[in-house]
Amino acid sequence: MIVINRAGQIFSINVEENNLIPYINSAGHIQDNKNLSFKLAQRFHLPGADDLFMLQFNQKLAASDYKGAATIARDAPGTLLRNQETINKFKNLPSTGGPAPILIYFDALLQTTKLNAIESIELARPVIQ
Repeated sequence: MIVINRAGQIFSINVEENNLIPYINSAGHIQDNKNLSFKLAQRFHLPGADDLFMLQFNQKLAASDYKGAATIARDAPGTLLRNQETINKFKNLPSTGGPAPILIYFDALLQTTKLNAIESIELARPVIQ
């Protein structure tokens, strides 16, 4: 990464992506380090925050914030949360008077990303039946 400061100086910065999130998590001198590492991992798709994604996802589900949980699943790395287990969780959630939780999940995914194979099959299943 190349950075230019206010004085016009140019700096080249290299970050080891695999170590950045674990470093921030363990850095006690960084205020609110867990939240910062989660936001960085979510925004830049950095590895090392799997436990934080799981924690945030489960907290959102427990609070019946299905849209928030779906957004976290969407932004999680790889298939950490975009898998059959997550789909089953959304299918088994009670409706809160609005759209079914599984539809909230698919809506969040389709806003910014493509479905993976498992998600595509699950979305097509009710249409085929």
